Amino acid sequence: MANKWKLISGVPAGLTPDTMLLLSDGSVLVHNTSGAEWWRLTPDGAGQYDTGAWAGPFTMANTRQFFASGVLRDGRVFAIGGEYSDAGNDTPLAEIFDPLTNTWSSMNKPSPGFDAINGDVSACILADGRVLCGGLSSNVSAIWDPVLDTWTVAGTAFGTAATNKDEGSDEETWTLLPDGTVLTVDISSPPKTQKYDPGSDTWIPADSSPATLTQQLALMSLQNNATPPVSVNISEIGPAVVLPNGHLFAIGATGHTALYVPPGSPTQPGSWTAGPDLPPDTSGNNFNSPNGNIQTAIDAPCVLLPGGKVLLVAGNTVAEKNATQFWSNPSIVYVYDPATNATPVALDKQPANNTTDTWQTRFLLLPTGQVLFSSEEAGKLSLLTPDAALVAPDPSWRPTITSFPSSMAVGHHYKLHGTQLNGLSQACAYGDDAQMATNFPIVQLTMGASVHYVRSFDFSTLGIATGPAVHSTLIDIPASLPTGDYELRVIANGIPSDPVTVTVAAQLPQIAVALEDDLDFATVCAGARAYRTLTVFNVGNADLIVDTVSNIAGSGDFTVLPNPATPLTIESGDEVDFTIEFTPTTSAVETATIRITSNDPVTPNLDVHATGIGGAPALELAFPDTGQFGKVCLGSFVDRGLVLNNRGPCDLQILAISSSSPDFVPPGVFSYPLVVAAGDSIELPIRFQPTTFGSKSSTISVLSNDPTGPKTVVVSGTAPAPRSTLIVPDAGDFGEVRLGKFTDRDLVINNQGPCQLTITGIVSSAPTFVPPQIAGLPLTVEGGGSVEVPIRFQPTHRGAAAATLTIFSNDPSSPAVVGVSGTGWPPLPVAGTALEGFRLSNDSQHVFFTGTDKFLHELDIAAGSVWADHDVTTLASAVPPIPTTALAGFRLSDDSKHVFFIGTDGDVYEYYFTAAEGWVYNDVTALARAVAPVATSELTGHALGDDSKHVFFIGTDGHVHELFIGSSGRWADNDLTALSGGATPRLTTTLTSHRLGDDSQHVFFIGTDGHVHELFIGSGAGASWADNDLTALAGAMSPNPATALTSYRLGDDSQHVFFIGTDNHVHELFIGSGAGASWADNDLTAMAGAVIATPGTALTGFPLGNGSQHVFFIGADSHVHELDIGSGGSWADHDVTTLASAVPPIPATGLTGYPLGNDSKHVFFIGAGHHVHELFFTAGPGWVDNDLTALT
Repeated sequence: MANKWKLISGVPAGLTPDTMLLLSDGSVLVHNTSGAEWWRLTPDGAGQYDTGAWAGPFTMANTRQFFASGVLRDGRVFAIGGEYSDAGNDTPLAEIFDPLTNTWSSMNKPSPGFDAINGDVSACILADGRVLCGGLSSNVSAIWDPVLDTWTVAGTAFGTAATNKDEGSDEETWTLLPDGTVLTVDISSPPKTQKYDPGSDTWIPADSSPATLTQQLALMSLQNNATPPVSVNISEIGPAVVLPNGHLFAIGATGHTALYVPPGSPTQPGSWTAGPDLPPDTSGNNFNSPNGNIQTAIDAPCVLLPGGKVLLVAGNTVAEKNATQFWSNPSIVYVYDPATNATPVALDKQPANNTTDTWQTRFLLLPTGQVLFSSEEAGKLSLLTPDAALVAPDPSWRPTITSFPSSMAVGHHYKLHGTQLNGLSQACAYGDDAQMATNFPIVQLTMGASVHYVRSFDFSTLGIATGPAVHSTLIDIPASLPTGDYELRVIANGIPSDPVTVTVAAQLPQIAVALEDDLDFATVCAGARAYRTLTVFNVGNADLIVDTVSNIAGSGDFTVLPNPATPLTIESGDEVDFTIEFTPTTSAVETATIRITSNDPVTPNLDVHATGIGGAPALELAFPDTGQFGKVCLGSFVDRGLVLNNRGPCDLQILAISSSSPDFVPPGVFSYPLVVAAGDSIELPIRFQPTTFGSKSSTISVLSNDPTGPKTVVVSGTAPAPRSTLIVPDAGDFGEVRLGKFTDRDLVINNQGPCQLTITGIVSSAPTFVPPQIAGLPLTVEGGGSVEVPIRFQPTHRGAAAATLTIFSNDPSSPAVVGVSGTGWPPLPVAGTALEGFRLSNDSQHVFFTGTDKFLHELDIAAGSVWADHDVTTLASAVPPIPTTALAGFRLSDDSKHVFFIGTDGDVYEYYFTAAEGWVYNDVTALARAVAPVATSELTGHALGDDSKHVFFIGTDGHVHELFIGSSGRWADNDLTALSGGATPRLTTTLTSHRLGDDSQHVFFIGTDGHVHELFIGSGAGASWADNDLTALAGAMSPNPATALTSYRLGDDSQHVFFIGTDNHVHELFIGSGAGASWADNDLTAMAGAVIATPGTALTGFPLGNGSQHVFFIGADSHVHELDIGSGGSWADHDVTTLASAVPPIPATGLTGYPLGNDSKHVFFIGAGHHVHELFFTAGPGWVDNDLTALT
């Protein structure tokens, strides 16, 4: 059959058709152009529309033209907005049509919140039935939910972001895609496209990057034929429709077309390919020359035919309204074949009412596969009966019926299930001015030549191309439908399913049930029974015979009680109650299927489901602080409440409570079981009573009738130990305490633990440190507290003393120890101390050394008195010496005392004493602005007859320096090495010096050449320092590198210098005073047959008034020896240690000595035990040893 157009007769007077909507009962709702009126066309008894019946008008509250519209899931119709309206142009108002009452009512659309949804609004019904709408002039979009009757802003990621649509929706065409997204092509140049994703509530790009949509679809403007030409704004686009293969075919107002290929995921952009251009413009006016002078579709409809091809309307571009507008005219119907993707071909027959512009035309696909065509011409509506080739679908496109009621009674509704019930596309499209989608099921009943469409509603989805997914719709069997056997088909977009046979009866029994609590028994405790009522109704108009009501599957704990007995008959409109009993035997969720068998032809076996839970108590344990008891001291306890919650619906019985550790004591319960009601709780004490120190834990187990078994909770606590710390002031140093005296210091015992510390004993390792005699032991110290215990230091001997105090307590780390120390004063000499001594004119004696207190001390004795110790550093308030400093000292004529040393700051200091001022000090290095001494430098010095003072040292420049001061001058520094041009001294050289009677000065040292050198200067004016190499001059033995030096002059001004040679013998370098005298070397050890000297021995010597000479050293036998010679005599060796029955000297002792006015000899050394000893000789007793340290 060829394509055939027919003008429908009987169009109501006053109807100028434009937008047409297919209703779910197969009728057509037709809008009167620019009006408020709608008419409804119902097909005749043969299913034909051209001879159908008209009803109406059904009038809206307001006129409207160019608006959004569509059929909802419940079958109602909406109309939103209107570019032109008696409510005001671009009205935001909306109305709803109820097809059951043929009435319009106002839609509940919030104002002003959603007034941006207005005018010729773009809209699209989503798959879930909600309606997506676009803002006309803003980028806002909104969703109306017809079920909830609510409006929400869309495109905001569910309220978490700002709307992300590119621009307003004016003139856009919106199309539902198979994946549920909605695609639009923006009215823009270059082309741009987006889609709305309901899953993320966002607008996302619908093209890849770089763009694949290169065809300009939106016609933005054209130039008219004025002189000069004027650009006329158009900003229009054509329709878009989804094809059976899922691709979208978009027709541009420009005459270009494009195909969108959806992606595999709705969140991906997809891509575009070029479609064919429309045929050439035949008008000859060339207005569309920018786009190739092809025909245009400036607002136009299209429709997907059942055979998969597309009808579309296009026309030549014409200028209208004095060339201020461009439109497409006439409205030529073309066919586009997706299989060839070729230029659309004009339909061989054209409708009679196609002389208007394309924007005035509409298509509507009918269930018959026919197409209605309107063109805003009064009383004209064309019907296309396509050629069979255009409506023959691929079999896979058909909807299928998967389940249906084989018998139905008039006046009732039923549910039908199937696949692809909505078809593969929305099928009918126009754009923003009108929507008329037909993607919902139409149900047709045929009996012979008789055709009836019954109302479908409550569609489970409005999605397209749903594939094998089963969906459903309700169908309403009208009371007026003739009874009999029918073929039932579901039609989607003009494509019918295969038929199924159904029977429509006037009277049928029909079963319905009411389930008490939906047969949900909730929770029933073990041993209890619960009941629910199952009511069976006969809502049909014939007797319902119930054959059985029984449990056919699931848990056997559900039982249908035997009364009433079956079978039984329920009359129309009557009901019968059955009782279901639930007696649980487990504590799990249980279900059962209760089947009712009856003579209901539609539902002969009606299954309902019973559910219940076998209730049981559910024990839950709760413990404060996650089971932590914290710190509890031994001998104490803490109780915490263990909360036993019954989270179950049944009584909980507590049968026993136990603890895995004796440190945690469960409650003493008089008798078990304890009963805890459902939802209730009890609290029982758990006691932490530790028996030993440390971290403790236990598992508390609670046995109950909870079917899941015993419940446990881990508890823990700590029995902290006391922690003693000991503090003694000054790090335990009691300082200096004179022998025979004592001092007390407090030993502070702190308890840094939280629990009581018990002190059971305090023991000292030395009797000089006496712990307290505490009668009240043990002592207790509370946590965080302390106690002070006096410790007494009562020295019994000089020098350093130390002890360990041991404190016994209940601290697990006991005993605690602390060291204490002190010094028996006066102090002993420090190891390595130098010794220096001299006498005053009254024969008082003065010996200096560095004590273990690192201070300089003086031992002195006056005639007829006793030896005493003086702390010179303290008396002088001076810088202390370095412990091993060299010492040099002498007296002046006024018996002032002068002692020189190297201080801890590296300078040479002078301590001097006068009767008027006592001890004071001078920083001689600073006063002389002198070179600093080497820290290990030897010191020597003397006074001249004018009481000028002269002190010699080795400077850090490696030279021998003299610090000197006249009786009324200031200290000065002489670099003797430089002044003499002499040899450089060894840095470790010893020094000795003396003056002669003429006040010439003589200083001796060991040079870097290993020789003994003399630096000397005469007393006359203009005298200068000179250097003599005495070793060379005397042809002498070389000195031992570690040798000491000592020297003196005799009354005849002969000079005598003593050293230890490399042969470890004591040698004398001497020179007489006469003219022509020369230096000579005497090997005194050989001459005296003496003991060999200990290498590194100290030396000291002096003459007596009778001219005899006396030199002292430490022999290899570790004794002090004297080499002496009388006038005219020979050198002899005396073992002074033996002669004096003296304590032996320590190996590294210093030596110093001098005679008194009575020629008694006095030599000083450090003996064993680090005491200062004096060996002194008088003519009567001979040599005697005095322990000066002990005497002081």
